[in-house]
Amino acid sequence: MLSSPQSYKKAESMVLNYAITNEVSIGAAIGHLESEMA
Repeated sequence: MLSSPQSYKKAESMVLNYAITNEVSIGAAIGHLESEMA
């Protein structure tokens, strides 16, 4: 998913939105989103 600057921005946005919405750390948000996409 991180193969282009545009897709990197999308991933970054997803992580930030998840972290803010669920009140979790960035690391926890990344871990959760990675497990969803696996």
